[in-house]
Formats: sequence, C-alpha cells, structure tokens
Amino acid sequence: MLRLWVMFCMSGGLSSPISAQTEQSQQAQPFTLRIQSSLKYDFCSFLNAISDDPVFSRGYEDQKQAWLPAIRNNPAAWQSFKIWQGHGIPLAYLLSVSSEPWPQVIAELRNPEHFDSEVEKSLDEPAYRKEFEFLKENRESLLSLMEYFQKAGFEQYWDGRIQGLLLQRIASFEKEMSMLNVPLLRRLIARFSSDQTNPRGVLPEVYATYFSRPYNFTLTRGSICLRSDLDPSEAPAAVLHEWLHQFNPASDVLGLQEGIRRDNPFYRRAWGKIYEGGKEGREEEFVIAAELYISVLTGIRTEREALRYIKNTYRGLPLAGLIYDRLHSVYPAGLPVEFDYGHFLGDVLKSDVFTAASMQNAYLRLIGPVSGSAGMRLELSTQGPIVVQVFDGFPASLAGIEIGDVLVEANGSSLNGLPLPKVLDIVSGRPGDAIDLVVLKKGRRRIKLT
Repeated sequence: MLRLWVMFCMSGGLSSPISAQTEQSQQAQPFTLRIQSSLKYDFCSFLNAISDDPVFSRGYEDQKQAWLPAIRNNPAAWQSFKIWQGHGIPLAYLLSVSSEPWPQVIAELRNPEHFDSEVEKSLDEPAYRKEFEFLKENRESLLSLMEYFQKAGFEQYWDGRIQGLLLQRIASFEKEMSMLNVPLLRRLIARFSSDQTNPRGVLPEVYATYFSRPYNFTLTRGSICLRSDLDPSEAPAAVLHEWLHQFNPASDVLGLQEGIRRDNPFYRRAWGKIYEGGKEGREEEFVIAAELYISVLTGIRTEREALRYIKNTYRGLPLAGLIYDRLHSVYPAGLPVEFDYGHFLGDVLKSDVFTAASMQNAYLRLIGPVSGSAGMRLELSTQGPIVVQVFDGFPASLAGIEIGDVLVEANGSSLNGLPLPKVLDIVSGRPGDAIDLVVLKKGRRRIKLT
C-alpha cells in the first residue's frame, strides 16, 4: 500500500413553489423500470462505432478490424457505408417508429408512404428534420447497407457476442433505477417540458446499446438508449437527462444563446468544446441545467456532484452552470405549478451576468468548492477506483501515482464499492485542501505527500 497526503491545486413576484420533499412524501414509491436490448438500435450505433469519426469510434478497434475489410471488399456495401457512417444516433431516432424485428424494419422502410407518415407524426425533435430529409434522399443506400449486414450475419454476431453482455448491464441498471421516485420526477420534468405529454404517467421505453459510446440518446416519444459502458450508479441521472430532452428551446432563447457566444470570448471557447467538438445539440446546456437542478432536489446527485459535473464535462459548462445556479437560488425547494422554462431562460439570459467578464467570474465562483484537482482520471474496477490517466505537474504524478494503481482508502474510509461520482467527490476539494490516500501498488509501503 502507498499512503499519500494530496494537496489540491487549481484547475482551471413568485408563486409559492411546490416542495420536492412534500411531493416525495406523497409519492415515495419505488418502481421497476424495464430496460431492453435492441438489435435495431445497436445496428444504428454500430455505424458510428466503425466510422472514421474518432468521437464515436474510439474503443471499437476490434469491431473495425472484424468488419471493415469485408465491407471494403463489397463495392456496393462500401459505397452505402460511406454515406451512412456516423449517422447512427439520428438514424436510430428515425427508425424508432418502426417495428423491432430486423426483417420488419427493412420491410417498413420499403414502404415510404407509411414509414414517412409515422416519422412525421412522431418527429418531436426539430434538429432531426434535416436527417429525415437525408434518409428520404438516401433510402435505397440505407436499405442496401442493411441487407448487406443481414446477409453478412450481423444479427448472429450480435446474438452471440453482444446481447449477453447487454443483459448483464441491464440487471445493474435496473437495480439502480429501482430507487427513482417516478411520480415526483414526472411532475418536475413536466415543468421543464414544452408540452404536458404522457398524462397517464406511462414510463418511456429504455434500451441498453452496446455501440453508442460516448453518448446516451433519446428516441421518438421519449424512449431512451443508455450506453452499456455507463456506470450503473449514473443511470438514474442519465435517464432523467434524456427525459428532459422533451424540452426544445424557442428561437428567441437560441438567439440569446448565440448572442452570448458571439460577444463573449470565454463562452465561445466552451461552445467549441460542447457543440463543435462534442457534437451536442443547441439545447444541451439548458437540459443539463434542468437535470442538475432536479437531481439535486430529489437526491440523485449531491450539490458537490452537480458542481463537479459542471466543471468537468467538456472541461466546463458555463451557461448550464449559471442557469442551474439561478434555478437553485430562485427555487431552492421546488417549482411553481405555472413555471415556464422557456420564459425563465429568456429572463436569465438577458441578465448582466452574461457579459464577458461577469460570466467568467461568476462561473469561477460557482465551481470554487470543487476547483481542486489531484490530477488523475479514474474508472471503477472490482478492486476499487483504478487510475487510467495521470496528468503531469499535479499532486498525483508528483506523488508517484501511476496508471493501474487502485485507490483503496481516503481519510481512513474505504473507496471500494462507491459509485464513481462519490469517489470524485471525496478525492477532490478546494485548492490547499489535503487528503490522506491509501493506494494499492506492488507490495505495501507508505509515503507522505505535501
């Protein structure tokens, strides 16, 4: 064992609200959320996994080596693949109106009049309308590609190698999801949605997909796909986030967001990481602000976990962070029944906090409680949190922590079995804070880091 003292360094007129605690006491009942695997959605995300795009394809080298040579050797399949690679998530959205069995998906695509009318009725995500036009223009190439994969044995490959792994993950997801209070969450989500959908409270369908790293995503009618490498402890927040994608900001809100990007160099840098590098839709920060507010209100996340998410995701979410902070300040105990998120955003984005200097200073103050960093990236393992990356010049590297080391204890408490957000919450702090870490290396020894 290695014992470390880690010193952290800097990283870069209302109606009465309805209390979440009151609602929770009225509807404090757990539920079982059924999660499914789906060949259809995995095929769509597979087009990302073996694509040229490193955002989607990183980590799928085995699949690329297994499938790409054969596709290249078939000129028609290769031409179709070049058209559709990287289109997996919007394609899954559009195909979610079709039946599940693979032959029926192809049969329904071959019936444009019926399929297209079903998409039109269900197209509740404006950003995917262009993708719908793309599908109509390239329908035959998609059918050709799907038929190639059908003949090449993709279904058998998925049944033999993928579905079993998904079933294991589904059991873990469902265990975590059973703690959610859906009646309370549904009422809160409705106040962030542009319409009062699903009045009977029917739960959305949720799927686990193997090839969708690094994204979870939303389908039509509120259905959700969770990526299989998701930490099970993060599943409740991920489902909440995707539910909240029912919200689509109005054009005036998007105009204000664009104005901040245009006039504010600090936000423009974040924009590049979120919307250009991260390929997110323009609504993403608004959805994240709502998700963090609800998740803190209902106990899915702690306040420090929310702040850490704001600080670390895409290396910073300033707009989401400051909207979350305003929600938390104005409605600390819940939301009024007549709450309108679009109007709220319009008022917030017009405030002085979004001038260039004010926005940066307000954001740095907001993340101050979690601005320390030990300088390492962690993943969970059976032994405990394992170090997968160490950054030069930070306390972890200066103490000799290396990739593959396992964090065993922090300040005398075991870290094994804790969800990753909790671990990050424990091993990070303000600049100048110290933490006593026990690290598993070869043999047993202790050192003191200051």
